[in-house]
Amino acid sequence: MYKTILSLSYYSQNHSFGFEQEDVQDFFINRIEMQEITAFSLIIDPEWEDKPVFVPSEHLLRHAGSVMEIIVDGDTRLYWGFALELANGIQIQTDLNVTYVIAPDTEALFGYCSPVFTFCNLDPLEVINLIVKNPNQEICLTELEETEDHECPF
Repeated sequence: MYKTILSLSYYSQNHSFGFEQEDVQDFFINRIEMQEITAFSLIIDPEWEDKPVFVPSEHLLRHAGSVMEIIVDGDTRLYWGFALELANGIQIQTDLNVTYVIAPDTEALFGYCSPVFTFCNLDPLEVINLIVKNPNQEICLTELEETEDHECPF
């Protein structure tokens, strides 16, 4: 039996990736230093129609040690999603379904996201070449035989 461990959508016009795996969201969140965050918003109401409404929530950053501390309580997600911007221009937006990493340019996007590829034992340059050849569509990067070993959580 096989399972996909990492897939993404690349939106070349926006210099962004969309990841559907919650573990990828956690991977990026756990790398963020609080002092890097320049803007932070939450989705409070899950009843959005076409596009989620983000409510500015920088006040929550003052007493938190991490973004994860704000959005998660044990195994429960406290909010429907969030958006944040980092000092380097990277933006991370998420709702219950997709996490987007948006960058000022393609080089910054690939540089910021390369660690997730490396973490899954993929060659970042090969992944980037595959992504560039297949813009604006979902890309399955790897499949592994399902085992009891959960070394790569995606």
